[in-house]
Parts: sequence; C-alpha cells; structure tokens
Amino acid sequence: MTDTGRALTDTHCQIQIHAPPEVIYAVLWDVGRYPQFLTHVIDAGVTENSNPEQITVELCLDMIRTFECRFDMRGHPTSRVRWWLTEAADVLESHAGGWTIEAGTNPRTCMLDYKAKIQLKEAIPDSLMGRIVDFDVPTMLRQVKARAEFVARRTDPTV
Repeated sequence: MTDTGRALTDTHCQIQIHAPPEVIYAVLWDVGRYPQFLTHVIDAGVTENSNPEQITVELCLDMIRTFECRFDMRGHPTSRVRWWLTEAADVLESHAGGWTIEAGTNPRTCMLDYKAKIQLKEAIPDSLMGRIVDFDVPTMLRQVKARAEFVARRTDPTV
C-alpha cells in the first residue's frame, strides 16, 4: 500500500446535461437540497449573505469517513459556481473549486465542468484516492445530471 501524500490537485470531470443553463445553475445553487440527490451529502445548511450571489454552506459529508465542513460559495447566475473551504474537521486542509456551465449549440444541452483542488491533512492510500477521483467524482456529476434533467422536464416537458 502506498500513500498519495497530502495533496490531490486539479480534479477535473465533465458531463453533458440535457437542461438549460438556468436549470443547471439553480440545481447547483440549491445546496439545501443536496442531501436529496447527492449520496455523499448527509446534511446541508445555507446561510444567506448580504450579496445574493454569495452564500455560506455547512455540509456533513460521508467521504472516507463522516465529517463536517463549511464553504463560502459565489455564484455567477447561469454560468458558474465557485467555492472555497473556510472551516473543516480534521480531514481537509483546503478545498476550492467550481462548476462551469457551458451552453451548447442546442439551448437545452450544456456541458457541466467540475474542477477542484483538495489538500488533505493526512495521507491516504492510493486505492482510496483512486476511488474518489475515478468513481465518486463522476458519480456526483451523474447525480447532478439526473437532478437537473428531472427539474428541466418538470418545468418544460419538451426538454
């Protein structure tokens, strides 16, 4: 067993979603509903900010083990959401990243791009880090896709 060290950088994954950008953005920005469709999110709370395009998010996650963390998020409606870790349990040293929504030539189809830089406080086995990068991140994107396409069909049955 080898250890990956303390850093995981430049995690990147994309997925095509059959929904308009405003629906995808709404799904990403509605953090309070994450536990309903993201399997690693046990609980989520949101604190509004005086700036309507910035929120503070408290998440209870089940990844590697259960832990709580706090992020600040900044939204740019219909195009991107960025986040950065402000407080965490003893698992994460830092975590920052974002979602970018790129509209395609068909207004009902977009590419969702996920990028994150994560630094862990402790080394973990390569096999566990591989599972996160190769399985958990793509699974999360498929779950966001399913939720966005479901919401899009509910608001516009022709999608």
